Amino acid sequence: MTIYNRPRAEVFAENAPPSEIQPFQAWLRGLGIAFDETNGFPEMTGLNGLFNALNQYIKYLEQNGFAEWSADLEYPIGAGVRVGSVWYRAKTQNTNKPPATSQNDWELFLNASALSYGNPIYIENNVVKVRDASTAQKGVVQFANATEVANKSNVSKSVNPVNAATIAQSTDLGVGQTYQNLTSSRSLGLTYTNNTGKAIFVSIDVRGSSSGVDGIRANVAGAVVSELLNIAENHCAQISFIVPGGASYSVQQTQASINLTKWVELR
Repeated sequence: MTIYNRPRAEVFAENAPPSEIQPFQAWLRGLGIAFDETNGFPEMTGLNGLFNALNQYIKYLEQNGFAEWSADLEYPIGAGVRVGSVWYRAKTQNTNKPPATSQNDWELFLNASALSYGNPIYIENNVVKVRDASTAQKGVVQFANATEVANKSNVSKSVNPVNAATIAQSTDLGVGQTYQNLTSSRSLGLTYTNNTGKAIFVSIDVRGSSSGVDGIRANVAGAVVSELLNIAENHCAQISFIVPGGASYSVQQTQASINLTKWVELR
């Protein structure tokens, strides 16, 4: 198929004086009028008017992109028209169906008046672009991959459902964790820090070694979260608690007569 070059921008006969250009007098009959009035030779003024009108219509289409809707035309399915700054597409073959009030026959294609070139759309070097999205800005969003989700890197990216399991794997208590017996490396009265990056569960068994007011307190991030008092001699007791990621934790004894028998962490 031939690719046509852009025609001249000037309208045919647009500089002709009024004496040389007149509206074509028999628009619906065409050049056949010349046989009745000028022996088969069309007048120059009429031809100038004809070509000028056709050329103007081409320029009208070039300027508007979409032709304005007309009540006189029959539109096929898929035809595009403009009403003011709103573009419509025909859903049915129709005539004299105003697009704005004929939803069964027309669908909205584009509302140019609703477009904003401030946020998030902008123009750079004559190219329309969309800004990146942020917590305060609508725009283009890129999904994080599984590695970025697991490592909590690239926080400007979004997470899609495919990687939701990765989030659970990296943050949920009990997922990807195991119970570990840390009795040999833990002591009552010392403070530890949860550096695992997610919450852990701590369970401690103790035994009272004397009568009296013996007890233990669990502290997480400086707050007492659990407490057991009056642990009798040779009686066992258990205390358990959750430690958020990054928080410090300890188990303090109220008397020196409390013995640690087991310290287990789900981590």
